[in-house]
Amino acid sequence: MKIQKTMHFVVLCIIIFSVLFMASCKKQGQIKEIMVMDDTSHLLVYAKLHDSLTEEMIKLARVGVPIHCVFYVDFYMEKPYRDARLSQNIIKNVMKYDNVKRNVYVTTLLNGQQIEISEFQDIDSEKLFMFEISSIPIFTIHGLDKQEKYYVAIKAKIGKEQSSLLSRYILIFLPFMEEQTDWYRKAFIWKN
Repeated sequence: MKIQKTMHFVVLCIIIFSVLFMASCKKQGQIKEIMVMDDTSHLLVYAKLHDSLTEEMIKLARVGVPIHCVFYVDFYMEKPYRDARLSQNIIKNVMKYDNVKRNVYVTTLLNGQQIEISEFQDIDSEKLFMFEISSIPIFTIHGLDKQEKYYVAIKAKIGKEQSSLLSRYILIFLPFMEEQTDWYRKAFIWKN
C-alpha cells in the first residue's frame, strides 16, 4: 500500500514537471513576409520575425546584456522521395546597448563572418533591423535548374549572447531563456 502511494506521488511529480517543461518550451514569434529574389549571381532571402521582443529582453539590453537573434536558413530542391538540401546558412544579429553613448549597435554575421554593423539611437528603432534578414545571399543562381521546385525553410532563435565562459555562468541567473520559432517554408519554381 505504501509503495503504491509512493508510485502515485512519483508519477504525479513527473507529470507536473513535464507540463512545466513543455510550457517553458513554447514557441515565441512568427516569421512572416518571406521573399526569395535574385540578383545577377545569387538567390537573396528577405524575412521578418514578428511578436518576439519581450519586456525582459528590453530590460536585459538596457543593462548591457547582448541579445542575439539567429536565423537558420536552409535551401532545398524538391525531390520525389527525399528533398535535397543545397545550402545551409546561419544569419546572426547581435544587439548591444552602449550605456555611455545611449546607442544600440546591431552586428550581422553570415555563417560566422561579419557583414554589417548598424548603429541606432534607441531600442525601438533598432527592432525593425534586429529581427529581420534582408538581401542575404543563400545560393548561386548558376546552380539552379529551370522549372525545378525549390523552397527555403527558415527558423529563428532569440537568446542572450554568451560570448565568454564567465558570462555563461553570470547570465544563467538572469531571467529570459532562449526562445525559438517553428520552421517556416517558402516554395518557388525557378523560371530563369
